[in-house]
Amino acid sequence: DFNFNSLKDQVSRFKIYETGFIWMMDSSFNIFSHPLYEEKNLRELDKNNEIIAKISNVSVAEGNIEYADNKSVKQIMAYKKLSNGWYICVSAPYSEIFKGSKLIFRFIALIILITILASVFISIKISRAITKPINRFVDSFVKGATGDFSIRVPETSKDELRLLESHFNHFLEKTQRLVKELNETQKSLINAKDSAEKSNKLKTSFLANMSHEIRTPLNAVIGFSNLLKMQNIPEGEKSKYIEFAISSSYNLLAIVESIIEYSSLEVGLPELKPISLSVNEFLISFNDYLKSNIKYQLPDNLCYKINYCETDTILYIDPDKIRRILFHLMDNALKFSSEGIVELGYELKEKNIVFYIKDEGVGINKENERLVWESFYKIDVLDQRSNIGAGLGLSISKLLANLINGKIWFESEMGKGTVFYLSIPILKPNKLTLEQSPIYHYPEVLVVDEDIDSFRMIHDKTIKLNLKDLWARNGVEALGLIAMEPSVQIVICNLHSNSIEGILSIQLIKNINANIKTLVIGNPKRIKEMNEQYGVDFDFYSYDFIEDGVLEEMITHIKQKKQP
Repeated sequence: DFNFNSLKDQVSRFKIYETGFIWMMDSSFNIFSHPLYEEKNLRELDKNNEIIAKISNVSVAEGNIEYADNKSVKQIMAYKKLSNGWYICVSAPYSEIFKGSKLIFRFIALIILITILASVFISIKISRAITKPINRFVDSFVKGATGDFSIRVPETSKDELRLLESHFNHFLEKTQRLVKELNETQKSLINAKDSAEKSNKLKTSFLANMSHEIRTPLNAVIGFSNLLKMQNIPEGEKSKYIEFAISSSYNLLAIVESIIEYSSLEVGLPELKPISLSVNEFLISFNDYLKSNIKYQLPDNLCYKINYCETDTILYIDPDKIRRILFHLMDNALKFSSEGIVELGYELKEKNIVFYIKDEGVGINKENERLVWESFYKIDVLDQRSNIGAGLGLSISKLLANLINGKIWFESEMGKGTVFYLSIPILKPNKLTLEQSPIYHYPEVLVVDEDIDSFRMIHDKTIKLNLKDLWARNGVEALGLIAMEPSVQIVICNLHSNSIEGILSIQLIKNINANIKTLVIGNPKRIKEMNEQYGVDFDFYSYDFIEDGVLEEMITHIKQKKQP
């Protein structure tokens, strides 16, 4: 029943891989169903007996053998020895068998490569996540080391690095604060050094410039004082010497005052004390101040006038600083003018009040325009009045103008005169300031009386007449107050309580300012004795108390002379 041919046919139909096949071999090694070696014997093909020796091994019933076919293609033969001694063999090219394995190997290799790349990427990502805050921290540390303490490390970490970043930022903040304090201290030291150098320069300049300026009037005082000690000097000559000595004393006093004022401005001592006041009233008071402080004789053909505005203006300013500026400018204009009129006035321009001082003097040439603001600078002219002073007036005016946030400048033409301008911003005090600082009235009355109760009675009368008064207990105090408050126009002296010193001081006050009116309270007989014995002359008299109408008459008389 066994059909060998049918078996061969069935076996030959099997395909292994692409070109592989199944074939059979009997116990004598005859080959069947092989596409290349049909009905051939293996011994013919296996010259070295390697295949036969291996498959003939009794102990090995199955296995595989590598060999090369007649086309030198590497083949693998798998065999199975049956119980009847036959062999079932499977042959296939080596390349086809391992083709799938290669794909698997390639796939595995690809997976390994992808795994390696993924590992590298993850490692880089993790590394960056770790190193980025560290690098950021290092960059901040480097910038901080170069002096930039304003840098801060962003606190984005969530582990121990965040604590480190926080502490480092705190360190930078504290260091920045310390460096700022150090810089401020350094600036203060530099400013102190500059101030010391400036003071030293000022001292050197003072010694270089003031030795002559101070010595000249001082020598005059000493010289004329020695002349007065001589015997048999005619009264006319004696009076002349006294006038010269007094004039030189005033010049010396003006120089010393200018030096003190300039020094205090240089070191920044003055403080602003603004008050509300009337501009016209201020100028009226300034006119009196100017008269009492101009100690040199003006030429007959030179005078000054003050231009008042019909509509008065209330300002919130520091009157002392303005008065000093205007005095120096007026003093300068009068010194450098030999004839004509020196005018002082003011105009309102937008949010500023502009004072002007116009003269018809020698003028300032272009070469000297920059130098006029320098300290101790003087322009050489023939007029002796221009040599009076220390050469600090315009320097002081400039410093004072800066102190009050003002602006000072001038326009000049040689031979025709100069106009100085002072522009001051108009400040409006708040309601509280207005309540605390009412419109200021300059003192107009000085009461010389040792008795406080007597002064209070006189004070009641001055209050009713809307006058501001001052109290001096003796003649020495009275002279000091007159020097500080040139606005005083009335001096009331109680002859009942004052010693002869107080009475004689009245005459000295009249010598200082002839425009001051005097009122004495006392017995007419004693007043007459004073006139005869000491040559003291009084303008008004009152017996035992101030009679009604006396102060009113004095005020009317004075204000008629002050009328703008």
